[in-house]
Amino acid sequence: MKAQRRHVCLYLLIISLFCISCTKQTKNSFAELAFIQDENFDENTIQKQEFKVLTTSRLGYKNGWYWFKISKKPDSIPLIFSLEGNTIDKIEVYHENVKISDHSHTIDPTNLALKIPPTSHNATYYVKSHFTKHVDFPLKIYSEDSYFRNKNQYYFVNGSYYGFVIMVLIVNLFFYFSLGEKTFLAYCFFVVFTNIGLTDYDGLINLWFEKDVIRYIGISMHFLVPLSSGVFASLLLDYHKLIPRSKIISIITIPLAICFYIAFVITEEFLYFAIGDTIGLLYFSYYMFLGVSCIRKQVFAKFSVVGYSLVFLSAITFVIPLNWGIQAFSTPLYMIKIGALFEMLILSYAITYRVKKIQEENESIHHEIKQYITKIYVLENELKEENNTSKNNSLIEQKIEELAISHNLTLREKDVLLQISKGLNNQQMANELFVSVNTIKYHTRNLYEKLDVKKRAEITSKIIPN
Repeated sequence: MKAQRRHVCLYLLIISLFCISCTKQTKNSFAELAFIQDENFDENTIQKQEFKVLTTSRLGYKNGWYWFKISKKPDSIPLIFSLEGNTIDKIEVYHENVKISDHSHTIDPTNLALKIPPTSHNATYYVKSHFTKHVDFPLKIYSEDSYFRNKNQYYFVNGSYYGFVIMVLIVNLFFYFSLGEKTFLAYCFFVVFTNIGLTDYDGLINLWFEKDVIRYIGISMHFLVPLSSGVFASLLLDYHKLIPRSKIISIITIPLAICFYIAFVITEEFLYFAIGDTIGLLYFSYYMFLGVSCIRKQVFAKFSVVGYSLVFLSAITFVIPLNWGIQAFSTPLYMIKIGALFEMLILSYAITYRVKKIQEENESIHHEIKQYITKIYVLENELKEENNTSKNNSLIEQKIEELAISHNLTLREKDVLLQISKGLNNQQMANELFVSVNTIKYHTRNLYEKLDVKKRAEITSKIIPN
């Protein structure tokens, strides 16, 4: 009981820390930001427009062209305008009607990082951006030195995280090839798809693929993650055996989500993508519900619920506000990675624990089968001996009958002859036939004469076959 209470307290502490992290985003402390959605303005007409104050970087699903107004104090040193993520494919920065930078001048392969020259007077910038997916403008302004220090920390933290992911994959692949358990392989696919999806959000995917390819990889991961999650959970917990109708949810939701993703590719309207993501998260939620409902039936369901809970909550509170522009709460990307670390540790242990239990059950079954086979072997031998004895007795009786006919033996002499074939002595035969020993001796002498023998061994040789 005490151990269970400790586990519950630890779990509640983790969830509490997660909830604390879901705080409302604040404006950049180095500048005032405003925005307007329109693609018809140019660098001359935009300055006359009325902008809305940007209170959160996440503006929702209405993708397309946006103008942003950045007002800050003049600086005597070059600055870096940094925008993380892969949702902006085109960007232009204007200062006093002059374009001073665009997306082709980014100094960072993982995200948009534009070098802005110093200005001694007017420090108002207009940024024209085209969003292919969700509208997110998480502008951060750095000096060059602080930017590269921050970038080094970024590579160290993410390198450590993905290094751990690779280690988890290697361990699970080792168990798959050594034990032949498909659950390990299914979990590897889930981990791979999840983390490729994360690289699309943190920008590291740009190091390995071209922009056109990244778009389709990112879309694929959004339905492959819930699909692989469902397959893994089903293998781990046998959901489809416990709840056969759970297959129907998989058959309906995943193809439906794919239809919305295809609609996004065709129309380039991010609304369809956001709906597809919501369906995928509902599918994920359904498997969380199955885990909770099967806790009493399946011991591994506890691992599934605890392991998935943090990554599930962080995914919900990250993707939904990002896609739909919800401003009340939002989870930073690093919380998803913390949740993923937590999930990888718990579920890797859960699979190992499951395999251990299966091996113990297999060993028990193997032992029982071995005992059963041994019993069958003994019974077969006993039956064989009984059959042989029965066969021999039948042959002996047949032989005695033949001797009785050929030598005119009486019924009592036949009985004595049968007892002699069994190897009984005079007293034993007397007891068996309920006569005296002298009677046995009398019939035995008659048998000697009729069969023309002098001792019992000769009688036995005539009866028992070699």
